[in-house]
Amino acid sequence: MDILNRADLQELIEETGEWCISLYMPAHPIGWEQQQNPTRLKNLLTRVKKDLSEYGLRRPDIEGLLRPTEELLLDPDFWQHQSEGLAVFWSNGFSRTYRLPTKFEELLIIANNFHMGA
Repeated sequence: MDILNRADLQELIEETGEWCISLYMPAHPIGWEQQQNPTRLKNLLTRVKKDLSEYGLRRPDIEGLLRPTEELLLDPDFWQHQSEGLAVFWSNGFSRTYRLPTKFEELLIIANNFHMGA
């Protein structure tokens, strides 16, 4: 579990940009269901790529924007230490990931600031 403190929250609130992506998903911290977590994230990233492409973003720009989050898919240690929910926020040059003790509904929002109301 990660700790989301006041400074983290303030940083997320203050971050703005053309492409601020907020992703929330439920996660399974233990058991065989835990193996579904990276697949769920991969599927959500596929949706992000499609949406950004429809907004007119070019493929190289999309790949650069998503690179930090896609690297999580290859990190087995990250996936072995999950909590009930995963929140990922990223934009150009900014990426934060939180494994939180809250079970989220799947939510993906692309805006000019991060969505804090999951």
